[in-house]
Amino acid sequence: MLTYRIRAGTSERRAWGQPHGVPEGSDFKLEAVLTQNGTLDTATINAAGTVVLTVSDSVLNSGVALLTDEATDSFTTDTGLAEWAITDTQSNGWASGTYNGDIKLTDTSGLVHYWPVSLKVRDVRD
Repeated sequence: MLTYRIRAGTSERRAWGQPHGVPEGSDFKLEAVLTQNGTLDTATINAAGTVVLTVSDSVLNSGVALLTDEATDSFTTDTGLAEWAITDTQSNGWASGTYNGDIKLTDTSGLVHYWPVSLKVRDVRD
């Protein structure tokens, strides 16, 4: 399984799959280290709560979201590492292009934090 890792910050959109793209219709893992102003903010990250990923685009893929509130498969609070395992069934039929989205953490106090991300998808050539 391919793994794509980014260091996600709150001020700049980070992209998985650059420069060639994640292959449509494949199994892969997305990883993001969640930071605030370039460093791990243990007050925010260690608040745990729930972490979800949404990636969509109104033009590509007929306006269908690729991932909507996709729960993490693993979240390590002391390192800020969030992981999502995406199956070939989930990624089957995705149109090539770059899709914008957000990682959203709702902490135990109910505060919501966002990290802007994007996912570049490519068609598979057999």
